[in-house]
Amino acid sequence: MITFFTSFLGGPHGTAMSARDFLRALLANHDSVRVVSPSQEEFPENILGKIISTPEWYGMPENREISLSPKKFKRWLRSRRDYRRLKESSPEDAVIVNGWASLKDWKRLRSNFNGQKIIIVRESPRHFSGVDRDYSTTHLVRDFSEFDKLIFVSKIVCNEWRKYQEIAHKPYYILPNCCEEELALSIISQGRNSIRKKFDFKSEEFVILCPGTIEHRKGQDFLIGLSQDLHQEIPNLRMLFLGNAATDWGHNLLKSIPSNLKDKVVLHWPARPGIMDLLFASDMLAFPSRAEALPRTILEAMVLKTPVVATSVDGIPELIEDGKTGLLFPVDDRDAFLRGILNIYKQKDDACVMAKLGSEKYWNFFSRKHQFDRMSRIVNDLTV
Repeated sequence: MITFFTSFLGGPHGTAMSARDFLRALLANHDSVRVVSPSQEEFPENILGKIISTPEWYGMPENREISLSPKKFKRWLRSRRDYRRLKESSPEDAVIVNGWASLKDWKRLRSNFNGQKIIIVRESPRHFSGVDRDYSTTHLVRDFSEFDKLIFVSKIVCNEWRKYQEIAHKPYYILPNCCEEELALSIISQGRNSIRKKFDFKSEEFVILCPGTIEHRKGQDFLIGLSQDLHQEIPNLRMLFLGNAATDWGHNLLKSIPSNLKDKVVLHWPARPGIMDLLFASDMLAFPSRAEALPRTILEAMVLKTPVVATSVDGIPELIEDGKTGLLFPVDDRDAFLRGILNIYKQKDDACVMAKLGSEKYWNFFSRKHQFDRMSRIVNDLTV
């Protein structure tokens, strides 16, 4: 028995979508899986020629007091039932916790689990160094050190974490992310012009998409700071920031958008369940992040053949080879970022070649098939 413990599953953000991918790969390689999650997912019976097993589902037991509200009371009863079921359930070979985002719930319930304890590391050591973070890398190292093994989504980020003495000796695996390939191929089949019309993008507009929660780590402030210069060079520019502000820093940043550009050149749309269609409709993906592991959004851009300009931070160079599958620039290097965007705008043929090579790299190294194969080796080791 392998238990997968995740506070998020299949939602609109990367951690939840990657949790779905991980579970799908796990079910393709093991027929005795239980899932502790607040939500459930349905998968086809067969994917890539592999039978997808049916897991045991457990709701996430809630840490709340009894309520007189009928709806909340029923939820409380279900929570207590699932808590008892977990305590009475059969032993597992391993329990796998879906990253930092699930640690709070895991700490409440960890005494219910036996066997090997493994955590998926979806963050780099720099994730918690921003001005709007209240959790430190030191705290995270201590949390990770309590697990027997670690699963990293990036080799580069793995090497960064293993510099810390507390986890340097821990056994580990590398399991990169993939993306929703069927959806990507369906969107591509509709044609870029058709998808652009869906969002009312004009044919002459040059659309730059910058998705992600509005926070310091994601670097949107850096791109907004270039908006005046970019508009001078690209008169038909549309810069679309897609995501919700997570902190006061994010709200203040959105208020700082130049008034002469706001809602005309610089647009802000709230987060939405999926962004693949927007990625395909855009002329390029701008990714000015200050900390990443192996960003799912870039994988999606690669498979959709959308040109990418991104920072060279953490695991991103595993995806984007500068000048070959996209363009990279150092974190907070204003001139390099500006040159990269203008190169995509002015040299469209070269941008198309890089995007094509990026797609080939995805299928050759990061596809779901490769994730299934890597998961097979992990499962074999955990269940020996």
